[in-house]
Amino acid sequence: MDLRTYRARSLQEALRLVRADLGDDAAVLHTREVGAGLMRWFGRTEIEVTASNEVDVPSRLPAASRFEHDVHESIPEPTNGFESAQHSQPTDFADYRLRFRELLQQDDEAGFSEVDAQCSRNAPAPAAKPKLLATIRQQLHLAGVEEATSAAWLAQLQDYLAQFPNATATELEDRLLRHVEAEIPLSGPLQLPAGERRIVALVGPTGVGKTTTVAKLAAQFRLNQQRRVGLITIDTYRIAAVDQLKTYADIMNLPLEVASSPREMAAALAALADCQLVLIDTTGRSPRDAMRIAEQRNLLAIADPDEVHLVLSATSSTACQQLAMRAYASVSPTSLMLTKLDELPQVGCLAGLLRETSLPLSYTTHGQNVPDDIRAADRRMLARSLTGIRTAEVN
Repeated sequence: MDLRTYRARSLQEALRLVRADLGDDAAVLHTREVGAGLMRWFGRTEIEVTASNEVDVPSRLPAASRFEHDVHESIPEPTNGFESAQHSQPTDFADYRLRFRELLQQDDEAGFSEVDAQCSRNAPAPAAKPKLLATIRQQLHLAGVEEATSAAWLAQLQDYLAQFPNATATELEDRLLRHVEAEIPLSGPLQLPAGERRIVALVGPTGVGKTTTVAKLAAQFRLNQQRRVGLITIDTYRIAAVDQLKTYADIMNLPLEVASSPREMAAALAALADCQLVLIDTTGRSPRDAMRIAEQRNLLAIADPDEVHLVLSATSSTACQQLAMRAYASVSPTSLMLTKLDELPQVGCLAGLLRETSLPLSYTTHGQNVPDDIRAADRRMLARSLTGIRTAEVN
């Protein structure tokens, strides 16, 4: 049997196609409105007509003369949906169209496509998207994320939802974690190439934990990796600063040199020539004391360190952290260290700093225990701590 299907924007156009192709004796077997799924979302629907000139049933096509009339004048009305047009009475086209759509709706209910059904099952309720974003906004607020940073992250999620409107809460959290990870620059932990001596200096404001951090790094490389480590301190201004580092050096059996002038710095480096790693502990300076910072820069220039880590306390305000970063830019730091994360009530307050800084993060510290409370910066762990999200998995 020769069955043919025609589609057009209206029933009248579809019937014209049938008549032109199969002739006046063609029988219309089935009609329906298509585009009820994704096409309807874009405002596009068509009329589909299935017809044949080999089926012995009364034709649903109107007489040829009827096709020449205006569509609002007279079009046959099927009394039973499939009766011959010759036995039907003229009716207004709008009434015919209304009844025709009712028939189509019955067809749609009986033959709803699997694709449409799947889309309907997966589609969230209209209020789901704002509710999901509101939940994430609240989570970021509880984590301590500043409003400007939170708004920027939520804008990224809105763009994602525009592309994937059926995204679930877990998928949104996963997307946010990936985005936050991408915004955190990392330098990685200290590396000691074979056969080379590495000189590393720690600089920063007073009270950020530079001396304790030096001891933690020294212990990791000396006790855990069995490397030859030497210490230099130029912190001769703070009371008992030398004694504090000397205590750590004695416990780990490490050489310690004190340098307060360029000549003493050169002598200290010569004395530690056999060490694989030389860690330099510097004097804490106020970010507003440009003269003292310049003196420190000149002294470090003699050491010519391979790495200079700017140490900042996580408990300081964002304004103080940014002030210190500007002040110590003249020392040419290569990496950033954040200390005292264990003292933060909300880690999310660091999000703004990490998004804006150009310095890659090397280490974070989480307590006073030497050498345990220090770890190489980890993007996944930081992203979870910053956002307060614990459930999603980021691969």
